[in-house]
Formats: sequence, C-alpha cells, structure tokens
Amino acid sequence: MEFDDFCNTHQRVWTSYLDIVSKFLAGRRDDPGKLFFPNLVLYTETNDHYIAELFGCALRFAGLKRMIHKESSTSRYFHQFGETSENVASSKIDYCDFRGMIFSHDIDIEKVKTRFGFNPCKIHGGARLVITESKDGPIFSLGKDLHSVSFNNCLVINNYEQFYRMKSILHLSIAIKSLDLKDFVQQEQNKLCWPVDMTDKLVGITAVRNDDHVEAYKLSSQFTNMFMVSDILEPQIGKFLHKNPDIIQKALRCSDLLYETRFRWFEGNPNPSETYIQPDFILKSCETNYWDICDLKKPLFNRRKITKGEHSRRRFIDDVNEGIAQLANYEQYFSFSANANYARERYSVEVKSPKLILIIGNFDNYELEEVKEASRSINENFSIIDYDSLNILYLAATVSL
Repeated sequence: MEFDDFCNTHQRVWTSYLDIVSKFLAGRRDDPGKLFFPNLVLYTETNDHYIAELFGCALRFAGLKRMIHKESSTSRYFHQFGETSENVASSKIDYCDFRGMIFSHDIDIEKVKTRFGFNPCKIHGGARLVITESKDGPIFSLGKDLHSVSFNNCLVINNYEQFYRMKSILHLSIAIKSLDLKDFVQQEQNKLCWPVDMTDKLVGITAVRNDDHVEAYKLSSQFTNMFMVSDILEPQIGKFLHKNPDIIQKALRCSDLLYETRFRWFEGNPNPSETYIQPDFILKSCETNYWDICDLKKPLFNRRKITKGEHSRRRFIDDVNEGIAQLANYEQYFSFSANANYARERYSVEVKSPKLILIIGNFDNYELEEVKEASRSINENFSIIDYDSLNILYLAATVSL
C-alpha cells in the first residue's frame, strides 16, 4: 500500500461516515447533549507504518482538512520526547482496537494536573493501563507482526524525569506499509458502526452532555496533542487553530479573526520583491474593537530555554527574535495610510496601537522571569506567550479551573 493510497482511502471512508452521522444523527437523538466532529486529519509516514489521526471539535461536520507529516518512527510519534529505545508491548496478533483506554507509567497524577490545568483521567475515564517496568521511555511499541492498530478516545501520558506530555487521541489508525489496501479498507469500515442506538458506540466523534465543559477539555487536549507532535510545523498548528477558532478567540479575547490573509503593500515598502504581508492571525480585540496581530512559531521542544545569557545580558534566542522582527514589520505596514486604507476598505480591518502577540515555546522552556528580563529590549506592546499558557488561557476563559 502506497502512502497516497492510504491517505486518499482513509479520507474517503471517514468523510462518508462522518457526513452520514452529521446529517442523520446529530439532530435526531433523544438523549441530551451534543456531538462534536473532527475537522482535521494528520497523515504521518514513518519507517514502518502509516498513521492517520483525527483532530477537531466542531458542531457540524464540514469535511476533513488534510495535513501531511513525516516521522522517523511510530514509537517517537507516540512518545513525544524524541528518539529513545523501544519499550514494552510487542504483539503477535494482526489487529488491535483500543477504546477508552489511558496509557501511562506509574506517575503522580497531581503533577499531570498541574502541568495541564485539569485532571485528564477524569475527562477520559475508561480503563487505565499502567506500565511499571520503567519510569520513562515509550509506553509501548508495535510488534513486527502487528498489521494495524486503532485508538479511539484514548489518552497517552508520557513522562521523562520531571517533564510530562499528553497525547489525547480522538481517533487514530495505524497500518503497516505492507498491508493490502483492501484489508485496510475492510478494517476501517468494520469500526464504523451504523446505524447506532447509543452515542458511546460512535467512533471519531465526541459526545458530551449540556451541563458540563467536556467539549472544552476535549478540544484543549487535542490542541495539546497537536502542538506536541514531534517536529510539527507552524502552518499545521495554524490550520488547527483556524478550524477551531474558539481557542484563539477565548484565550486572546478577540471577537473575530482573519487567518493568513494577504495585505498588499501600497506604501512604505523598501523591498519590491515583498508585495504583501501575511500574518498568521489578525485579531479583533474585544476591548478596543481594533485589530491586533499574532504570529505563530514552533513550541521548540528541542530547546531547553527560549532565552540565553545571564541576567544583565538576558536576550531571546534567534527563533524568538525572528518572530519579533516579523511582527514589527507587520506593525509598520499598518503605519502607512495607503496600506491602512486598503485594509479598512478590503477587509474592514482597522489597526491602531496594536498588540503584537508571538506564540512560541512551551511550559518546559518558558521561564517567566527570564522572559521578562529578555523583554526589556522590546516595546511594551509585544506579548510572548507559550503554547501551554495559550491553552490554559482558553480553559480559564471557558471553565472555572
């Protein structure tokens, strides 16, 4: 089976299934609550396997936006801490289908709650498989005879020494490259029960009650899962936030947003080859009704800190400085009247003393005091926020933590 065949077939099978559920079940259920549908699918090729993972939390199904990713090994995709030796589970069966499972080492759940702002075990429920043979490293690896694996509504809690990362899986399919395409199609279709009489039999879909905030925690978990994918690219994170705008709008308190919108240069551009700017997000502030500017960079899990130098010479690493420079360029664009008039007439965007928001880094490499020290050299309208803090801001604005 070729990778393109895997992607096209998976997307066709799942789009058909989710479309049926969305049209014929969402408005016809007697039990209270809501159904939330995925809107993104990340396809990953590793040395031995193809992986398809669903993301998103939308009230209506409107298709699956495809993203492509490469990873050196399937174990690394799950472990989230880079290359490590293979660990625990190896299987001699052809197929596994895990549903409602939590996988972790014997860890301190209180530390996990502190790291992510809520108790993920309460949100996911289900049986918990605890690996006690080692304190860290991959929780499981795939045996050579295992042709395909499926995870639905599962949680993987990884840790390395005092650091924790969480992989919240809405639905994920893995197939060995040598698997016959017809066999793969049959296995995928066998999971998609229809019709169903209970929502807990649905796969790839989140069913929640009206009187709680499970959908917010689920979306938060999926966002964490997305930005913690090894070597994830900024456009892939941006697509997730664009398809699930609730995170940005609630975390950064904006009433509207534009994603990757091109603004043509009409005045003030010294470089003729740069015909337009294209910020990741333009955000309409709930406070001022003017528009702020937001740029995304990587979480930088391979960096110990996003700053360098001692107290008196504290400064940002190059990745941060690049983001700051881009935001400064975007701000300058709107300082020229011809550009500002175009933005106002074309997009109804009016920028006045904007906040310049850079999303970069993560909980592990963002030291608040050191970031404050490094920020002495930049203007006060700059804000540097790590991805975990963005996620916590979203939860704080949605539920009472």
